[in-house]
Amino acid sequence: ARRREAARAKSAPAWSTPPTSASTPRLRASRPDRRVPGSAGGYVALIDTPSRPTIHALTGLRFVAALLVVLSHFPELVPFTAAHEPLVRQGAAGVTIFFVLSGLVLTYNYFDRFAAGVTAARAFLWARLARIGPMHVVAHLLITPQVIAYALRPSVLSWFVNISMLHAFVPTRSMHLWNIPSWSISAELCFYCVFPFFIWRVLARVQRRHLPSLGLIVFAIECALFAAVAVVLERALMNRGKSPADVRAVLERVKFFPGLRIWEFFLGCTIGAALLYWQRDGGTGGGLGRRRNRNALLLCVAGAATAILMVPSHANIGDTGLLAQFATAGLYVAYTPLAVALVAALARGPTAVTGGLEHRFVRAMGAASCSFYMLRWALVIVVNDSAIKRSSPSWWSAMATVAVLLVVSLLTHRWVEQPARRALNRRCSGLQQAAQ
Repeated sequence: ARRREAARAKSAPAWSTPPTSASTPRLRASRPDRRVPGSAGGYVALIDTPSRPTIHALTGLRFVAALLVVLSHFPELVPFTAAHEPLVRQGAAGVTIFFVLSGLVLTYNYFDRFAAGVTAARAFLWARLARIGPMHVVAHLLITPQVIAYALRPSVLSWFVNISMLHAFVPTRSMHLWNIPSWSISAELCFYCVFPFFIWRVLARVQRRHLPSLGLIVFAIECALFAAVAVVLERALMNRGKSPADVRAVLERVKFFPGLRIWEFFLGCTIGAALLYWQRDGGTGGGLGRRRNRNALLLCVAGAATAILMVPSHANIGDTGLLAQFATAGLYVAYTPLAVALVAALARGPTAVTGGLEHRFVRAMGAASCSFYMLRWALVIVVNDSAIKRSSPSWWSAMATVAVLLVVSLLTHRWVEQPARRALNRRCSGLQQAAQ
């Protein structure tokens, strides 16, 4: 029996042996990669499927984040007063949750495959493109006749730049006349390109005890970059005679630039690595390992979000200056640590809201959140226009609009998004086999 046990241990694959030191910078995969023939005479990992169990609370959180963004674009549908409108506009924080959540989920599933190198980067990028590309193309084609009908005079070049998911790099008004919410998909594509190298050259070399310091450095860079961009743009535009409203409008487009938003994604990657270390140690210990601490953290997040909402309306910030820009276009910077705390608490284990996020319907909508997020702008244009013409927005019209969007999102996810994703992944496998 001892000889059989020794032979079994000697023949066990490397991925099944857990690290033995808390300072070991590289984590092991929980199961081996699925592989397909590569084009360079070897093999590349087929990484269209995660390597670890799904955290269902995070799937439900995707739907909540998408719903927040959708509601922030429906002010004309619901009879909100001027006092309530700032509350609705805070829904844009859902994009920050998306970016942090994306970084955590990708690191949680694919850290091991890029810790030693980026040989699987091409397959990874193709799998990511197969996930976000189909609904982006469908939504862009649906919005095209609407934009042309509204006589916004968009250029043909802007149409091709948008459908190529490159418009986040060009923060001009002419580039953001089509499916406006797709700027975040364009930014995500940039994040996906950088992700394998960030894991390989940064996270895989950072020891566990240094992860909090890395997170603070990343957040400091995010704050400093937005502050520098806001100061330079405000001075340049004010010297040209522009109004504070013009400065704010320009900053609202400039904040789409991936170089300003990728730090939210990097923070998600950092807490994803911390989650892997915590799970490797058995998922026990103090801090967020205890349910009461996770619930306390969620209460702190709710209190801080309330404070962010109340401060601009009760403080005399003004229309110009760095603080005014942080309170408007730069509000995503204030929401970044809250999104990090929220995602980290839900990823560690059950909380007071986990049951609701893991509900069957919420998880189904979380899986269809890409369709829900991408299709909403076409519906917003039509319904908002009719509401303005009637001059009598109602709660019933808003509820009906959201209900229609929910049903359409589920149908398109089932019959468009998933088949297109599978077809693109099969196409990638076929090309690799032909090259081999």
